[in-house]
Amino acid sequence: MRTLSAQFFKICTFFLVVIITTTAGVSIPSISKRETVAKCPDPNYPVFVSSYCKTLQTMTVECKNNNNARASHDQQCNQGENCIDFLLSDEVPFAMCIPVSKLLHWTNGNYNDKVCSGTIRFDSGTNGESISIGLNTYDTNGNPIQVFDVVGRVNNNQIGEVKNQHNYSQIYRQYNVHDVVTFCFIPGISDPNNPEYANKAIAYAYIVRLSAIGGKDVQVTDIEPVISQNNTLYIEN
Repeated sequence: MRTLSAQFFKICTFFLVVIITTTAGVSIPSISKRETVAKCPDPNYPVFVSSYCKTLQTMTVECKNNNNARASHDQQCNQGENCIDFLLSDEVPFAMCIPVSKLLHWTNGNYNDKVCSGTIRFDSGTNGESISIGLNTYDTNGNPIQVFDVVGRVNNNQIGEVKNQHNYSQIYRQYNVHDVVTFCFIPGISDPNNPEYANKAIAYAYIVRLSAIGGKDVQVTDIEPVISQNNTLYIEN
């Protein structure tokens, strides 16, 4: 394990208050003044269907009307936010713009190494809850970039893996307070003549209580408690 001292960041524990009400048949409002979620502003297509990150700071939102006719539009994140893909409780894709200061973030540089994140966890709340986990990889221009492999872990136990994707979204059940979530990715060889070289990918990841975002057919009001992050980055050999 090689510590990337030049990229060491430590984000102290901070309080994150999140309130959301999700109601069937209406667009989903912002979780708080500090997060941006998909909206359906066109009264002809008022019902949220799904959303996904198009670029680092743009999401594509699909909406429908009562006749099931659908329309999509792009929605910008606010300044200082990056887009992360999550899943709602009913497995519906759900993009959210998160302030960069809250996100785990790390990169492979230009090396074909397995690179792993720092840690993220909840420090209060109820044991046995479900969380939605989201990770996206972007290139240096803010466009999605596919990586060879992404792994998610809780307390260093692997819980999920995807290959040849630019995002990793998963619902994790039975999360307990203080459980530590981490991630690793392998960028993949970009030059067959130089197997040590890979295109630079920048990963951003976050976790959110599933009760805070719910699903299309539920109504939830929730306050999200303390969340802790440590953005110490490292390469795992």
